[in-house]
Amino acid sequence: MKEELSCGTVSCQTNLDQNYWDNQWQKKETGWDIGYSSPAIEEYILQYPNKEAKILIPGCGNGYEAEFLWNLGFRNITVLDIAPNAVEILENKYKDKVGISVICEDFFQHEGNYELVIEQTFFCAIPTLLRNQYASKMHELLNENGRIIGVMFNRNFEKKGPPFGGSIPEYQFIFKKYFEIQKMEECYNSIEARKGSEIFINLKKNKMKANMGSFDRIIRLLIAAIIAYLFYIHYISGVFGIVLVVVAVVFALTSFIGFCPLYRLLGMNTCKKN
Repeated sequence: MKEELSCGTVSCQTNLDQNYWDNQWQKKETGWDIGYSSPAIEEYILQYPNKEAKILIPGCGNGYEAEFLWNLGFRNITVLDIAPNAVEILENKYKDKVGISVICEDFFQHEGNYELVIEQTFFCAIPTLLRNQYASKMHELLNENGRIIGVMFNRNFEKKGPPFGGSIPEYQFIFKKYFEIQKMEECYNSIEARKGSEIFINLKKNKMKANMGSFDRIIRLLIAAIIAYLFYIHYISGVFGIVLVVVAVVFALTSFIGFCPLYRLLGMNTCKKN
């Protein structure tokens, strides 16, 4: 059963699982495939200096960007796709290219650390309700000063997605919590079929900025101290006591560093404003 969700002017389907994408490959319904690496991405890679960088290409499809990178001397490339048929093609294609790792996995389950993630409209292939989770996951996967670069659609689509469109203001709202938006503008070197409908992005990972004010931190420390004392004198015990101790530890840690991940997800900040 397909559940439809409003996505602005588009309806999006929530059954975009491994079976869906593998079916697309089996039926050769891969209309997103332009047949070569994106010129905009190539132009960025040509000036990227670190050949030792760990690079991830999620939702990579035929992985043309991986071949372009490899031919330039990059040797720490991970390509990831959820569709087994796509992955089988990639494994055969790159079996003799040392330095390209091919993984069949859901992007949201992937673990790793990267300097660079290449985005080739993968973001526009996932349901819009997962977009904030995508931004958070990217922030988790990137090393300090890591970045996402690539292309996204800058339009809405009349037909049901995927792909799912959007606009620069929408994307800015999603990514500004996690990234410094160094570039998000109309792509001047899109392929002919996508001219005027793509943007190029260059997003640098934000460092954890304090989002807890002094009063907030003091309250948390007091609560943590009270819980610790009550547990120490056995006023609270058992499973309930252990759960409260875990809460106390979280409160204490977030108080010391002045940062609460939940606040970031909710867009909250209790720091005193100047």
